[in-house]
Amino acid sequence: MMKDIWLNLKNLVSKNWWIEVTTSNPNCTYYFGPFDTAQEAESMQLGYLEDLLQEETSIMQVIIKQCQPKALTILAEQKNLPSTENTTRLDHQILATQGRFKQ
Repeated sequence: MMKDIWLNLKNLVSKNWWIEVTTSNPNCTYYFGPFDTAQEAESMQLGYLEDLLQEETSIMQVIIKQCQPKALTILAEQKNLPSTENTTRLDHQILATQGRFKQ
């Protein structure tokens, strides 16, 4: 509980780096983080992607960006919610692993 409060306060003060993963099956956007640097997020992304692939998720796009997500999982029906405040965005190329990743 205290950790959650600390993370929320920290996020209000500064924008952290997040991994944004857009999928088509299910049709939603996931946020993984927060991370202190883009390099830290980049080094952790493969583990999150592997977890999604084990659930047979179709990954469409992966972006590492500095933002404050409104939710960690946004379903297609909820995508009309206010978007995340985006201060910096680092587009990423993903290794095509067995043809499972699309850009």
